[in-house]
Amino acid sequence: REYGIKPDLTAYNYLLTAHCYGGDLTSAAYLLTKMEEDKMGADSRTYDALVLGACRAGRIDGALMVLRRMLDDGVPALYSTHAHVINAMLRNGYYAETVEFVMSYAGKDQGLDYENFGILASRLIKLDRLDEAKFVLKEMKRRGINLGEKLKDFCLCCN
Repeated sequence: REYGIKPDLTAYNYLLTAHCYGGDLTSAAYLLTKMEEDKMGADSRTYDALVLGACRAGRIDGALMVLRRMLDDGVPALYSTHAHVINAMLRNGYYAETVEFVMSYAGKDQGLDYENFGILASRLIKLDRLDEAKFVLKEMKRRGINLGEKLKDFCLCCN
């Protein structure tokens, strides 16, 4: 400000992420208003920060709305954006809904499938939701998604 340099989208995204991570949605909303005033567009990191903020605030419905808007606007979602939603849904006990969420995005991006299914299976195991975890692992095998070593070890224990 002192030198009259306006922040670019990257700077705004860092600030937005910091506010959303800290749960300060009021400051995040103010920052979004400033971004609009400065005619900044939104990119994947902007939306990722908003999804993170909604998840941290316990507003999974809001996070899903932002994710839907992101996709409708043609902005590709980051893997972390999906991870925020998966973790928030599981944290709130929406186990079956989280499996449905992951399944709804399956088959479009092999890397995303690997991340989403892997995160989901690992977290379900940690949460002792073994039936759901076994279903996810079977689905991973059926789809040819590589299981990491820990998930392979878990599969061996289940057989």
